[in-house]
Amino acid sequence: MLVKFLFYIIISITWPVYPQASAQFDHTHAAKPGCNQWCGSWPIPYPFGMNDPECSADKWFEIECRNTSGDQTPYLKYINMEVTAFGTSIVWIKNPIYRRNCSRSKDVGDIINLEGGPFVYSQVATTLHFCNRMGQRSVAVRGNDQCGYALIVARYQGSKYDYLFVGDDLRDLDNVDAVLEWEILNNSTLKLPANAYSRCYPTNITSSSGWRCTCLDGFDGNPYIGGGCVEGMIQL
Repeated sequence: MLVKFLFYIIISITWPVYPQASAQFDHTHAAKPGCNQWCGSWPIPYPFGMNDPECSADKWFEIECRNTSGDQTPYLKYINMEVTAFGTSIVWIKNPIYRRNCSRSKDVGDIINLEGGPFVYSQVATTLHFCNRMGQRSVAVRGNDQCGYALIVARYQGSKYDYLFVGDDLRDLDNVDAVLEWEILNNSTLKLPANAYSRCYPTNITSSSGWRCTCLDGFDGNPYIGGGCVEGMIQL
């Protein structure tokens, strides 16, 4: 199982990533017209969508709105990942911590298979750590009976996860913030939006390659829907 996990880690983080500005979508032009825009207090921006297959670009972008702890929370349905923020080229998720031989009822977290999809762990915004039972960083999780952790976690200055490398804290966590980059794959049925104020360009984020769209300078909104880019819009 550990070998399988490491295989998916290598596959997911070694494709070339080209950093792009990733502003948040404007709430008033988020969803595809005629589709439900909100999951609780979260706006759901197209190409993400929920409740109807026509509301998302494809199964990878389908959102399931779940009731959690008295609130509604968006999940990427196909890979069962909680979403904490959407951007025009990234999505923030709650990523599981993988552990073995650490006195937990579940030894290893669920394997997240991104192969063949539009998502990849960002090489710019995330980092891979291996830790021993004391929370100290190590090259890899070693041995048959040694407690060890492996986690992909968001990389940013002043991260609230700086304390992760204290063993007791790490044992009590099931997931951490991580960042997925995304693109519209070339084999997608999504058509380019009819919008004079946006532009789309080829990308090479995943193994399949694809494209992204952005609003022109001076315009804001959602470039993935027709008329989604509006002059002088204030982003929330």
